[in-house]
Amino acid sequence: MEWITREWGLLKEEFREWSLLNKFAVIGAAVGAIVFIAWFLARPALKDAAQGREIAKAEAAAAAGDFATARAIYLAVLNKSPKSPEPWASYATFLEACSSSEAEVAWREAAQRDPLNAELQARRVLSVLENSGPAAAQKELAQVPVELRDTPPILLASADAAIAANQFRVAENLLAKVEAKAPDSPELTLARSRLALAQGETLNSAAIEKIAATSGPHRIPALRLLATRQIANGETEAARETLSRILESGNASLDDHLTHLGLLLDTSSDSGPALVAAAAVAKRSDSGSRKFLDFLLTRNQLQAASDFLDSLVMTDSLRPFALRLAIQQKDWTKIGIAAEESGFDGRSIQLFRAAIQGHDNGNPNAMTQWTAALDSVLIVPSGPDFARLLAHESGWDEAELAALQRMQLSDASHLPHLRRMLELQTKAGDVPAMERTSAIIQQFDPEAVQSPRSD
Repeated sequence: MEWITREWGLLKEEFREWSLLNKFAVIGAAVGAIVFIAWFLARPALKDAAQGREIAKAEAAAAAGDFATARAIYLAVLNKSPKSPEPWASYATFLEACSSSEAEVAWREAAQRDPLNAELQARRVLSVLENSGPAAAQKELAQVPVELRDTPPILLASADAAIAANQFRVAENLLAKVEAKAPDSPELTLARSRLALAQGETLNSAAIEKIAATSGPHRIPALRLLATRQIANGETEAARETLSRILESGNASLDDHLTHLGLLLDTSSDSGPALVAAAAVAKRSDSGSRKFLDFLLTRNQLQAASDFLDSLVMTDSLRPFALRLAIQQKDWTKIGIAAEESGFDGRSIQLFRAAIQGHDNGNPNAMTQWTAALDSVLIVPSGPDFARLLAHESGWDEAELAALQRMQLSDASHLPHLRRMLELQTKAGDVPAMERTSAIIQQFDPEAVQSPRSD
């Protein structure tokens, strides 16, 4: 202690002898060092604050309907902070509002940056469930860190995947675990309601109405459940009122708009304003536009589909919808143009046209004509699928089945076509073919051919 006192005294004496300039230099260096250390320590907080301001700008742009600006701001934030999970989570939420399938990628990125965050992992799984189905979601759940698998968010996500796969007893067991950990959770009430609807059981309407009356994040999911039950029960007016509450909230998804529009079409109500509103939401993303077109064509809303297509810039992903529209309109000029763009020659199109018109007119040789047309396009890789689409949109089951049988359906990506083949074989009563197709489907999706009440 004496040594420290002595050295400090000598240092003060030496400092008194320094020039004024030297004194200012030392003091300035000390202050600069303190400022640098303070800045260095505060830098993460400053960065987070700046990041938060930019995200707030993006959210404001999206709320104002300027989705292009919102997307640009988000991408700039992600470019500056690629390792932070928060911007990715916010961007994923924005993409969901745009009905974009890119949300799945964004949730995956967020979860990778914070792998022990149960909420992010659950959102990743639910996004996969929404876009790719229960089998893909089960694979995602297997990748969740072991220490998170018994947390409520992951248990709830697992239950939703089980419900989607018709594994109702599994879902019930998972929800029982959630109840033991969070018995009063609104997420649990909503999940139990989804399970009840899936099993055709009575919905606890009072509990759902209570959640729907709140202003929290669970309000819209609760209203969707009520609308689903009302539609299933034929309560058209009640369903329209509930859907209106969802649309007026400003948080409606494209699916909400399509459910509302479908209800109006089913009841022959004025659907003009609803069509305009749904089209505006659909245009927020490419995947949204495709979903909207699929809805319109499935619902035989050909003029609306044509108008919507005309409002878009034609891309490769939209060409199949343009072809579907041309087929439904029986516009063989457009069909021929689309076919030539895919590499088919004019003779093949004439053969298909003769076969379809023959079928429509009851020609007994129509199937023979179809087989010849189908044989003429087999040299083009997309030939059988082109023929399948022609037959499907023309409502000719036998021709569609013949085209499906010529396709190479050899992996899980072909499950929709395999399921359609099984459906057509069932209608035709071809039991041996049904058994063969069922075996192939079960290879890729073991749950697909089990009873709907499977555990």
